[in-house]
Amino acid sequence: MTTPATYTGHPDWIPTNSSPIPVLAAESATFAAGTWGPVTITCTSGGAYMIAVNAATPTDLGFSDFTVKHYDFKGNLVWTDFFGAVMFGAPAVLPVACNGPTILRGNIYGSTLQISGQVGNSGFLNGVLGTAGFTASGMSFNAYILPNGLGDPDPKLSNGSVTLDSVSVPTPGGLLAFFYNETLTESTSTSINPIVPYSGEAILCLEAGGALTTPADFVVFIRHWTVANTATPFAQELFQPAAMNQGNSYDINIPACLTTMEGTNASAAQSVGINVTLTAKRSA
Repeated sequence: MTTPATYTGHPDWIPTNSSPIPVLAAESATFAAGTWGPVTITCTSGGAYMIAVNAATPTDLGFSDFTVKHYDFKGNLVWTDFFGAVMFGAPAVLPVACNGPTILRGNIYGSTLQISGQVGNSGFLNGVLGTAGFTASGMSFNAYILPNGLGDPDPKLSNGSVTLDSVSVPTPGGLLAFFYNETLTESTSTSINPIVPYSGEAILCLEAGGALTTPADFVVFIRHWTVANTATPFAQELFQPAAMNQGNSYDINIPACLTTMEGTNASAAQSVGINVTLTAKRSA
């Protein structure tokens, strides 16, 4: 006979030697496209929160902004965390699939948390990915309290259950996006690949070869998105190889929002072969 476990969140061992389990604090309703919340959580104890975000329709992709406001006992706003266009869902025909919840994390700075946001509609999904006809999923989430604070919250945004680039096997942890041995003909671009949900330090490695002779004609675009800003990038970074047939690496820092990667061949006369990999430097 198995004795049921008692989940208190405060185990009788030294917390520096063991990691106390998260305690479920709230389960949300299902939210369709549009603004939602706030969902209010009272924090009687604990040092950090964790939000597990799920797709209402697991076979569709979806995005939602999340705002987490921290209030003290008198109702004063102490701190605000914002996560942009958090990705969830596992469609079979798009280049990314979140086969488990996307996780949001942060330290607790108040006695009450108010969680709200905005779910993107199908127009947002297709606008960001450059696709047509795909339906965006709605969203639900579970919120947890962690007894210990996070020494360094990054990655505040993460997902450990992802497959990338239409590959049917699990993606190794830390690999965020890649273009492997692809050829871009004249004046063409790759697909727009959402990276695995992640925030924090990362490294971008790229190499261009083939017929292309002008390095500046190959550009990798890293774009950052929020639902509130509609299907227009909130920010954009451009990376180019220093020379042809030469590996290049760049240290970058990814904010807590949807990030996409796209490669473009600007040459109207020459094709280019590319290898690009974006890898996380941190782990949850």
